[in-house]
Amino acid sequence: MNEGFAALIWAVVIALFIGLFGGTYVAWKNIQVWAASKSGQAVLAEAEFSRKVRIEEARAKQEAAELEGQAELTRADYAAQANAKLQEGLGGPENYLRWRYITMLEETNSGGQIIYIPTEGGMPILEAGRATE
Repeated sequence: MNEGFAALIWAVVIALFIGLFGGTYVAWKNIQVWAASKSGQAVLAEAEFSRKVRIEEARAKQEAAELEGQAELTRADYAAQANAKLQEGLGGPENYLRWRYITMLEETNSGGQIIYIPTEGGMPILEAGRATE
C-alpha cells in the first residue's frame, strides 16, 4: 500500500470522525434549543391555564355573592311582609312592639314566673318583689 493512500484513508477517517462528532454536537445543541422552547411553551400554557382557573373561580364567587344577596333581599322582603301582617293583626305598631317585648321577656326568663301588669302607658311592668318560699 502506498503511503499517500494510507494518509488519504487516515484523513478520511479523521474527517468522518470530526464530522460525526461535530454533527452530533450540532444536533445536540439543536435538541437543547428545541427542548427549551417546548419547556417554555409548557410553562406558558400552565400559567395561562392557572389564570383561567383563577378567573373562573372569581366569577363563581361573584355569582354566589349576587345570588346570596338576592336571597337576603328576598328574605328581608318576606320578613317585612310578615311583620306588617303581624302588626296589622295586633292593632298597630305600638301593640306589635308590646307583643315583641313580652315575647322577649318570655324567652329570657330563666324558669321564674313573670307577671305582666297592664298600665296606662301601655307597657308591662315586671313584678318588683318575687315571692320567696
